Amino acid sequence: MTIPILLETSALISLSTPELEKYVSECPEIMISPYTFWELLYHLDEDWSKYKGQICKCSRVKILDDPRAVNEIDLQYRVERLNNRVPDSRLIPKIIECLEKANSIDAFYNISFFDDIGKMRLIKGCSKRVQEALDEKADKYLAFVKKILDYFEQGGHNLDSDHDCHNAIMSLVEGAVITSQQNSIQMQDMRNQVIEKYYLYFAYIFERTKKLLKNGCLQPEKNDYEDGLICLHLHLNKPLIFVTKDKGLSDALINSLKRLQKIGWVSTQHPRIVYKQNKINLCEIKDS
Repeated sequence: MTIPILLETSALISLSTPELEKYVSECPEIMISPYTFWELLYHLDEDWSKYKGQICKCSRVKILDDPRAVNEIDLQYRVERLNNRVPDSRLIPKIIECLEKANSIDAFYNISFFDDIGKMRLIKGCSKRVQEALDEKADKYLAFVKKILDYFEQGGHNLDSDHDCHNAIMSLVEGAVITSQQNSIQMQDMRNQVIEKYYLYFAYIFERTKKLLKNGCLQPEKNDYEDGLICLHLHLNKPLIFVTKDKGLSDALINSLKRLQKIGWVSTQHPRIVYKQNKINLCEIKDS
């Protein structure tokens, strides 16, 4: 069985287009999160040539759908926004096609296209719209993390042992369990499914929060928002190779998985986290 490879944003940026095309020809299951694309589009107005090249690389690999929507669909959420929704995996390639045709940012912004359900999409100002949307959501994320920071800083939870840390993460996961129960059809084994889908996301938040406390910092970092969302692609008991050049991200995930193994709480099918400080060789990673 071929295990898919998920490239985090920094890993994608580090690879040239010819390198990426070579790896895809040898290992077709190379993927990126849609948040990698949105993060790059966020910066398009800053440097057209630089970010156009980075964004166009996204078309060489499989683009996943928004993990929040995927999880909610899997858990049979009864929410209207999931109806007639065009998946990111279908929408983003059309935006990239428009970008590849444009020789300037003005030309790009003058393009429009119809999506899969016949809705006209205007490219004009898309980078600014992405900035506003991501900044608003990042602010909400930071407020959530700040509450966790304050709670732990005030001694609201014991963090001395592996079991203590696991229990703290599970207390965060239980919030997602409650939300799922309130918004979805009551599914058999729902709680276990929510834990599998959301554990590593909340474990990442926990690990980053714990590091901030250790360093005496009570202000979370905005960049953690996109990293956290990418973690929603990582499910327990689902084999995947996650490649990143972000040491903070890799350390948080590796520490979480090691803790689960210590307390006997994860199978051998969990995601494999690969941190590469230097040059990335995906064939070497796949075969190791």
